[in-house]
Amino acid sequence: MGNARKDSIKCPICDEGTLASREGEFVTEVRCGTAKKELRVGNISWDECDACGEKIFDDNAMRQISDARYEAIGLLTPSELKEIRKRIGYTQEQMAAFLSIGNKTYCRWENGSSIQTKSMDTLIRCATRDKLSELQKKERVKQAVDYLARLKEKRLHGLEEEELRVAAHSKDASSSEITKFGLKLFERKGK
Repeated sequence: MGNARKDSIKCPICDEGTLASREGEFVTEVRCGTAKKELRVGNISWDECDACGEKIFDDNAMRQISDARYEAIGLLTPSELKEIRKRIGYTQEQMAAFLSIGNKTYCRWENGSSIQTKSMDTLIRCATRDKLSELQKKERVKQAVDYLARLKEKRLHGLEEEELRVAAHSKDASSSEITKFGLKLFERKGK
């Protein structure tokens, strides 16, 4: 057998060379409109044919390259699309309807089999930003109300509006919302 490795695998592309394991930085180009950008992805491994030079990547390396590609061209990655959709509580069908696009189109973007255009990416970011902001505000108000309810249980009375805002840890909830909840929770009955 000489110097050949026991685990040598023939190249599936040229069927002549042998695949050798490589590790390090992968460099390629990506198109951004009409321009080309150099894409560098570090710390990955792949197999490379010693005859034809073909590179074969595993799923993890492909995901790293794909994410770097999306980042280089300034687009949300499929996993980011999925995360945003889940955070606003939509199914893929609801997200497609929200964006006024086809279900299959959105599904392809989220699973990475197709890439959204820059203009659609911008639409997604803008359209979901307000939804996410609204959900975050509701969550902060809920946290403030829960916190104030716990204060009531401990029978802490006499807090001023400013103290209520600080106690609620909710800079995004308006002072009138917190005051309304605070007064309701700390209302003294039977004076």
